[in-house]
Amino acid sequence: MVNQMIKIPRGCVLWLDLTEDTGNIVYDHSGHGNNGKVKGAVLEKRLPYIGRRFDGVDDLVVVADSESLHITKAITVVAWVKTKVVATQCIAHKYSADEDAGFQLFITSAGKAVLNGRDGSGYYRTSGESTTIVTDGNLHQIIGRINVNLWEIWVDGVKENYTDTGYQNTDLRNTVDLYIGTYSSYYFTGLISVVQIYNRALSASEIKYLYEEFQKRVFRRIAPLEIRMR
Repeated sequence: MVNQMIKIPRGCVLWLDLTEDTGNIVYDHSGHGNNGKVKGAVLEKRLPYIGRRFDGVDDLVVVADSESLHITKAITVVAWVKTKVVATQCIAHKYSADEDAGFQLFITSAGKAVLNGRDGSGYYRTSGESTTIVTDGNLHQIIGRINVNLWEIWVDGVKENYTDTGYQNTDLRNTVDLYIGTYSSYYFTGLISVVQIYNRALSASEIKYLYEEFQKRVFRRIAPLEIRMR
């Protein structure tokens, strides 16, 4: 049986496939060596969707800070998640209040997705909440996209909210590690299947492509997955 092919847009600096059975390490398929160390978060195989199950108490994945994750003006953070818990919970973050830089991809107490963070301006930024309630027990693609002054939240390939900060000197770089499934006491409860980071703002067509291809090829795959970087 032939491999399932998916072409990843350029600029991918992290791709963690949490559907793989790799023990306490989640390997980075971007080629940048940003592997994740797993604490708890056991692999769950309940077809058609699989991933790491986070318990909302202390499960997490941590990726050590690296030069490839020192992203300045534009970033796209992609996560595929599944949860029924309506509570404030963190999907992923690389954020430092002390350094006034970085992002937080969250689900709010209203069950909606949001992108928050700091850009070097001294202000705390937000995209505003998504219109979709993502705590419905279905698998959702949640994307936070920053393009200099634009902070956006996307759900299932559609941009649902954004804020124009007007700030042009955006600098998202910091020296903290990347965490998946936690920020402070805000632990994620549910399934996380994939986390990707790009060092640029993906286009609307690229986001749609990732949504459609991952639906078809990754989560319902019946053959090994082959990854090709563009």
